[in-house]
Amino acid sequence: MIRRAMVLAAGRGTRLAPLTDTVPKPLVPVGGRPFLEYILEFLHAGGIREVVLNLHHLGHLIEQHIGDGARFDLRVRYSWENPILDTGGGIKHAEPLLAGEPFVVANGDSLLELRLQDLIAYHRERGGLATMAVRPDAEAARFGLVELDATERVRRIAGVPPGVSGALRGFMFPGLQIFEPAIFS
Repeated sequence: MIRRAMVLAAGRGTRLAPLTDTVPKPLVPVGGRPFLEYILEFLHAGGIREVVLNLHHLGHLIEQHIGDGARFDLRVRYSWENPILDTGGGIKHAEPLLAGEPFVVANGDSLLELRLQDLIAYHRERGGLATMAVRPDAEAARFGLVELDATERVRRIAGVPPGVSGALRGFMFPGLQIFEPAIFS
């Protein structure tokens, strides 16, 4: 069972400005609640019990709102970034809080219609170092195309449509992945 996750919550949320000038994107209300609460509930429903949030832009507001995570039945810890790091840098910076066991990484701005336990089972079955959730999407090339081969292994990730892809199939990455602790080695 995977019990640890990281939520990427450090970004500035520039596409939602000016709203995100005063509210960090993960706390923007959706349906009357901060978006981050839905992500934490999704993770908890999937068996996660410890969450690391990376913080930068207005991170103190996220820390004030979420606290230690007890009201979500989670243990929440924080990985502050200054300067802000990219996704890989943020995960590496949080290594002391993540190392030693497999963990999930979720974007702080994505809700998914899947069962986390199903993705975890798939990850275990395949025995990979990393597993990305992907979904078919006719508009995938607009957001960054993920191409899989017939064995469902990622063969290329392209931010721009790559032209002829041969036997590769195009998918979109909706912001959920699983890593084994060996990624830090």
